[in-house]
Parts: sequence; structure tokens; C-alpha cells
Amino acid sequence: MIFKKINLILFLICTLLISCSSATNNNLIGNYEINRPILPVKLFKQYWYNGLVVGTELKLNSDSTFVHTNCSVIMKGKWSVKNDSLFFKITDKKWKIDSLNYSKKYKPILELGKKEGCFYKIRGNHLIHKFPSAYVDLVKVK
Repeated sequence: MIFKKINLILFLICTLLISCSSATNNNLIGNYEINRPILPVKLFKQYWYNGLVVGTELKLNSDSTFVHTNCSVIMKGKWSVKNDSLFFKITDKKWKIDSLNYSKKYKPILELGKKEGCFYKIRGNHLIHKFPSAYVDLVKVK
């Protein structure tokens, strides 16, 4: 009798934990765009916020795939969540200007980040990433 109650309690706890983790992922699904900070924030973060991130948009699909674009590159792949971070496994990365995809000079740049992937910190409806030379703050679009 006691074992049945313990098993039932463990089952309910596991069910609650599983439903909470999937709800977190479902809350992330949708479209994001670059957060255009107000002037004082731009001035304060002048060393992180620059032209490398202009036009950044992200679409997180319910099947755990994503499309991440900015002014120069289109990336596709799979996304996952661990703790407070959104991780990307990049499967396809291309320049928006097609001729650059075949350039010996610029093609190797596309391989950067493909092996190790990339990530964003989840802060409510914001996704934040600090690159060595840029700062990206994406906000969910309603």
C-alpha cells in the first residue's frame, strides 16, 4: 500500500517535471528580431553593439528547427534548450549574396561555428548573445 502511494507520488512529480520542461520550449517557439536599443543603451554598449548584427531575425519552429538571418548570413539547423540557454546546431550556413558562397576568400568563414554551434541566454522574451565583437539582443515578435 505504501509502495503504491510512493510510486504514484513519483509518477506525478515526473509528469510535472516533464510538462514544465516542454512548456518552456513551447514558449520559445516563434519569431524574434533584433531589439533596437534606445540611444543611451547604444552608447553604453558601444563596444558590443555594431553593424555585424544589423537585421538579425530568428524563427524557432515547433519541430526544433530554426532559421537565423542577419544582414549577410542565413543559418539553418536544430535548436534545443538546456537550463537558461538556447543552443543551435548549425546544419546549413550561407551568404545572402550567392556569389560569396563560392569565393575562396569568404567560403571558409561559413564553417565558423558549424562544429561547435552557438547559443543565446534566455531572459524572458529576450535572447541575448555576446560575441567578441558584437552584442545581439533578440526580442520575441508578437
